[in-house]
Amino acid sequence: TKQHQMLESGTGYAARFRQDLLTSSDRNFRPVDMEFAPDGSLYIIDWHNALIGHMQHNARDVNRDHAHGRVYRVTYPARPLVKPAKVSGASISELLGNLKLHEYRTRYRTRRELRGRDADQVLAATAAWVGELDASDPGHEHHLLEALWVTWGFDRADESLLRRLLSSDDHRVRAAAVEVLRFNGHRVADQASLLLKAAGDEHGRVRMGAMVAATWLGKSVGLPIMEKAGERQDEWLTPVYKASRSFFSGQPVDALPKIDLTTHLTGRDRELFEKGAEVFSRDGHCATCHQ
Repeated sequence: TKQHQMLESGTGYAARFRQDLLTSSDRNFRPVDMEFAPDGSLYIIDWHNALIGHMQHNARDVNRDHAHGRVYRVTYPARPLVKPAKVSGASISELLGNLKLHEYRTRYRTRRELRGRDADQVLAATAAWVGELDASDPGHEHHLLEALWVTWGFDRADESLLRRLLSSDDHRVRAAAVEVLRFNGHRVADQASLLLKAAGDEHGRVRMGAMVAATWLGKSVGLPIMEKAGERQDEWLTPVYKASRSFFSGQPVDALPKIDLTTHLTGRDRELFEKGAEVFSRDGHCATCHQ
């Protein structure tokens, strides 16, 4: 079970390996899921099975273990655990206050809880909460973004808040706002012009969001946005641009570049090997998930 640190890297991200958080000499060790609890502890689910998935082995194989498994709980002994925030049964004001907390899973659970409350009450309280936020708080725009997501959760994204965040000084906030704009164009009359502005953004992640959003629009509206976003490309944007261009032209997405295969195989065996590599690389086949 590895731990990596995620780092900003231009349009995309890079990962820096930090440590093997959990290792085992048990050959049946199968960590399949991890979840952070409200107290900050990390639960790791060990499927603990001699046979692994993707159905190389039949589900009814007699060697498949249906009775055993392990749950590991990982904590930091030198630090106190997080005090779990009140979510179930909390008032709307308490829930909105949770949106300022550092723990992502707490904010996620809070937004889910808010979606189950009365929409008019939550939206009115959210608007009031936004008006009371401290503009000097370093996390101010993040709090605004959380509020925007709350309104979007009711399928009533706050347009004034959306426009405000589209002009944020933080590229991460602008990119997140473009994502909201992408799915709410039927409510925002000038969606196309807002996306065209985002397509000329200084940061590639914002341009990529506009480029993807453009493919949801008709060719006459979406193509100029895509082309504008494609004026400045990098290793992240180029494949998205090519796929978008193929989409608008009605052509298949460009095939992956041909790989120079190194193999000792010859004759018919090599032909099958090369065919397998081609099938693996097809869109919607192996490489789509396995890369």
